[in-house]
Amino acid sequence: DANRAGGFKRGVAALKGSWDRKPVVLVGSSPSLAKNGHLLAEIQGLREQGKVKVIGCNRAFKYHPPEFFDYYFCADFEGRREWFEGYDCKRTEAVAWLYATQLVREFWPDDRILWHISPLCKSALPDEDKHRDLGWLMEGPSVSTSMLHFAFHWLQASPILMIGFDFSYPAQDGISQRYPGEPLLWGVQPDLTFTQGQMWDGTNRLYVEPTSRMLLDQCRHINYACTWIRRAGRRVINCTEGGIQRNPDRMPFREAIDRFLVGGEDAHADPGFLEWRRLEQLSMTVHAPERVEAA
Repeated sequence: DANRAGGFKRGVAALKGSWDRKPVVLVGSSPSLAKNGHLLAEIQGLREQGKVKVIGCNRAFKYHPPEFFDYYFCADFEGRREWFEGYDCKRTEAVAWLYATQLVREFWPDDRILWHISPLCKSALPDEDKHRDLGWLMEGPSVSTSMLHFAFHWLQASPILMIGFDFSYPAQDGISQRYPGEPLLWGVQPDLTFTQGQMWDGTNRLYVEPTSRMLLDQCRHINYACTWIRRAGRRVINCTEGGIQRNPDRMPFREAIDRFLVGGEDAHADPGFLEWRRLEQLSMTVHAPERVEAA
């Protein structure tokens, strides 16, 4: 067994179909969590009842303790030690790329790590090929791409609720995330509400300047992934308060909790979801001409 021989006890493949058509919440770590992140505390009882799983990423522990999450992702384990120090990381399970071995094992015991390989193993990472039984995760310009792939392909969850995915934050821990000269994006403005400036409400349109290509590229990958998941009959709902993600299937997090986690409503029979599937091409129209509308 190449997996165990390499010291890797479990991979993401072990979870195949383990959460079929049950809801998950993907939690980003962007400023909009100040608006609805507190609701995660309210659904901890639902987690304990086996009604929902919660997946965090990156700076998640700075907002909520590790025990709030079932799984945790990081785009760069090796370079982000400060994100883990001082926290009881073993209270959640880490989902880690094979090459992050040293630092992950410093903060998580082996039985709390789910390993994965990259889809690039054939061409760029041939040493990973012998560990293909661990399972692979899609890589992308942001960790959210891997989180979506994990929730959809391995857990087979649905609906997938996304909060804290602004794709419009200007800085992280005091370090600028913007290109030189890139303007402050409207999604970080403190007075932003769930509906303010959304393209489909027909009023108060706001814009992202074309210099924000890095964030627009991240959004484009997520939008494609959401469309693909919808075509498979599963649902991704953007519950982020603000931001520039264009997935048209949107809903306040409170409403999604009340309807699908507490009320047990079938998210796939919702007329709104069926309409969004019909209009799914709208989520694939991210362009960057002289001015780009943010939605």
